[in-house]
Amino acid sequence: MSGSCNLRVTQEIISNNGTNMTSTEVEAISINVVKSLGLAVGLIQIIMGLFKANYLISYLSDQIILGFTTGAAVHVLTAQLNKILGVALPRHSGIGKLFFIYQDLITAIIGEKVNVITFGASVVAIVILYISKYILTPRFCAKTLVPIPFDLFLIVIGTIIADWFQVEERWGVKVVGDIPTGFPNPALPDLFMFRHVIGDALAIAIVSVVVTVSMGKVIAKKHNYEIDVRQEFFALGIVASTCSMFPCWPATTALARTLINDNAGTKTQVRFIFKFNFRNNNAKLEKLKN
Repeated sequence: MSGSCNLRVTQEIISNNGTNMTSTEVEAISINVVKSLGLAVGLIQIIMGLFKANYLISYLSDQIILGFTTGAAVHVLTAQLNKILGVALPRHSGIGKLFFIYQDLITAIIGEKVNVITFGASVVAIVILYISKYILTPRFCAKTLVPIPFDLFLIVIGTIIADWFQVEERWGVKVVGDIPTGFPNPALPDLFMFRHVIGDALAIAIVSVVVTVSMGKVIAKKHNYEIDVRQEFFALGIVASTCSMFPCWPATTALARTLINDNAGTKTQVRFIFKFNFRNNNAKLEKLKN
């Protein structure tokens, strides 16, 4: 959703200027759009939290959450298929997007546009992760206190192999490339760009909260605890508003990473609050688990 908004608004600004722009200027416009979108999303989520809009989401039934997370999982899987096959696909939006993507994938496969090296590396990585997760990890966890990061080892080894054999130059395998170090200088977004992104920001703000709350309830039900939906509004809103000073996308819960963290035994922080008993004037410390 953020990518579609960025592409649309950037193209509108370029066409309105009516001049030939360099790639650097286009990139600067795109970054400003993303930053303005992030700030708009964050402010909307904070406002919704202040007006207690959490009650609208708190009553989502288990059936709705299950359907939403299942549908999201299908979309996440579909979005990765062209990366696994190593083919470039056109961007689709609107109703029927999923079917158009599969149509393009089938056309690419029939047209023999699949990158064999990319596909082979993807299959090997999936097999390794499956074996490490369901066979090796249960055996090692019984003997070690710290989980072995097979995912990290796979990334390191894959990076070394890709660089050693020059897979990008020889076989056209896409790689991440150089990753800049350090942090960019913070800068406020362009507030005048709100009028271009406000509609998308409202939709993204709602969807990101629904995704977060849905996954939160799935994990909470698994471990028998409850989540504070209103707190999620403020948390996401503050994060989005703060990150808007940097070239960052509006963030929400990542389905795959949430499950990986849960399987790895990750715990959230524990909050401590003071409640005062006015009858005996004693302060009681209550431990609340998220």
